[in-house]
Amino acid sequence: MKPTKLNKEQVKAEAFEYYVKKGMSIDTIFRILPEGCVSRKTLFNWKERGEWDQAKVKFFNRAKGFDETLWGLAEIYAEAARENPDPQLAYSISSLVTALMNNKKLKSAISDELKESEGEQKKSSNISKETLAKIHELLGLKS
Repeated sequence: MKPTKLNKEQVKAEAFEYYVKKGMSIDTIFRILPEGCVSRKTLFNWKERGEWDQAKVKFFNRAKGFDETLWGLAEIYAEAARENPDPQLAYSISSLVTALMNNKKLKSAISDELKESEGEQKKSSNISKETLAKIHELLGLKS
C-alpha cells in the first residue's frame, strides 16, 4: 500500500505546527516528516520567510495577555449585568475573577520559585572566608 502523499501546503502547515507549538527543531521535523516530501533546506527557507521564530515567541508569550483578556471579559460581563441582571452573568463574572486570582497566584508562585532558585545558585557559588583559608592552608598557599 502506497503512503498518502501530502501537498506542500499541508507539509508546511504541519512543519509550522511542530516548530511553533511543539518547539521541535528543523532537523527533528525533517526526520519525522515522510521521507522525500520536503528538503531540509526548504524547511529552513519556510522558517525564515514565514518568521516562525517570531511566531514561536508570540505563541509562548501569549499568557502575558491572558490577564488583560480576562479583565476585558469581566468588564464586558459586568456592564451587561448592570444593564440586565442575570444569574448566569454573575456566575460568569465570578468564574473570571477566580481565574484572575488563580493566574495571579500561579505567577507569584513561579516568581518565588525563580527567586529561590537564583538564591540557591548564589549560595552554592560562594565560598566562605574560613573555607578559603583552610584550602590555602592545605595547599600550602599564603592568604
